[in-house]
Amino acid sequence: MSKSKVLVVEDDHLTKDVLAQIIEALGYEVDACDNGEKAIQKISSFQPDLILSDVLMPEFSGLQLLNYLQKKTSSTIPVVLISTLDAHSLEDIAEDVGAAGVLSKPPRKEEMAELFEKAINDSVPLLTA
Repeated sequence: MSKSKVLVVEDDHLTKDVLAQIIEALGYEVDACDNGEKAIQKISSFQPDLILSDVLMPEFSGLQLLNYLQKKTSSTIPVVLISTLDAHSLEDIAEDVGAAGVLSKPPRKEEMAELFEKAINDSVPLLTA
């Protein structure tokens, strides 16, 4: 069985590298880019099982990426949002826009693992006999 894939979308290069290292340590295959526009380009070639996106980025934010995926594509890739925003504000935003979950920066590895597993499993269609 192949590893699940996570696409990290983060404009801060140090944060992007740290997130990628944590996610790889959790056993996922990782690719990364620095804005939502580049993420859209990478989706077809990398085919992620989950996208972890910063909320606030110049040019094309995580919220714009999520909106684009929901309205302009048939994508069912779960999107987890990450930000330094207040956790309660972030949860409200995520619920309103249909994100698979939220993480506050810096994320706890255990919380990230649990959320990723749930989001990926919830997005996989169940096979029925």
